[in-house]
Amino acid sequence: MDRSSLENRFTDYARIILENDRDIYVGSACDGIKDVLSSVVTGDLIKSSSFLQGLYEEYYVSSPRSDSLEKERCDFGDTLSPSGAAACLKDVKRTKVFARGLKSAIEKMMKMTDERPIRVLDAGCGPYGLLSMLVAPFFKEGEVEFSLLDIYKVNVECSMRVAEVIGQIAKCREFIKADAVQHRIEGRKPHVIISETMQTRLSVEPQVAITANLGDQLADGGIFLPQSIRIYAEMNDQELGELFILTSAISAEVKDSCGRIVPNLMSRISSVKKKINAGRPVEKGEKVVVKTEVRVFEDHVLKSGESEAVTGSFNTRTLKSESGDITFEFEMGTGKKVSEVFVS
Repeated sequence: MDRSSLENRFTDYARIILENDRDIYVGSACDGIKDVLSSVVTGDLIKSSSFLQGLYEEYYVSSPRSDSLEKERCDFGDTLSPSGAAACLKDVKRTKVFARGLKSAIEKMMKMTDERPIRVLDAGCGPYGLLSMLVAPFFKEGEVEFSLLDIYKVNVECSMRVAEVIGQIAKCREFIKADAVQHRIEGRKPHVIISETMQTRLSVEPQVAITANLGDQLADGGIFLPQSIRIYAEMNDQELGELFILTSAISAEVKDSCGRIVPNLMSRISSVKKKINAGRPVEKGEKVVVKTEVRVFEDHVLKSGESEAVTGSFNTRTLKSESGDITFEFEMGTGKKVSEVFVS
């Protein structure tokens, strides 16, 4: 398949993901994107590195081989492997909501400022730069420019090649190999920053720390995505209350005067301990559910349960409490595969 055909197919599938309201069609479009990307990764148009071939085998052929890359480490969380990041394409609802939120945020910035191009930073872009590449075809060259950042060199290289083959490279400002938890933006600040580096309850991955580091590095009036991530508790299908909410305002809470994250402050805010009163005595063993909701941008919301990885629920049980007080304790960005929620 030639480049023109790949570009046209990718754009057609992207249009479905961004504009069609029926998830069955969006899911089919995600499968179509997967086919296009497999052509990019393994086809004659690009001489694949051993990693890219391995990515194809692990994701598309479901080979049992493990990722041979040495795991990249960052502070306050664990990174998702390149093959794991590639598999996020299969999370249809997540892909749709994040891509639509990004497109809407760019469109809003275009109304808010006459400055062009609108600068977008995709922090933790993965091996395809998927969210940026899905929205890029819907803007003209010179209207928007994307900077794609990832901690894995192979992700940065692959994202660049994808952009070239699908005809969006001219809209890309730079490809950056860096740790988003530590990265300092030099020169002109982005109008929009997006980072989808999370799992349910903000466990494992460093979404909290990335938001803290980059949330105050926007141009004036800029937009950080997601706008908010909310963790809350329910009992008997009734909301008990909010346990934690993450917004870009966290930057002011954990940084020093030089703009660096203070580890002690970051660790403190990542350890959640909150007491909520149920409004009645609580019996031992009552079911409590901890849920996550992500507001990507305005009305583009990923609700609890719509993405098992990002907004899955955690079920636990209460201890007896005559006062009705329930105390929740959990860690965010621990790097652990299982982030327990303790209630008492």
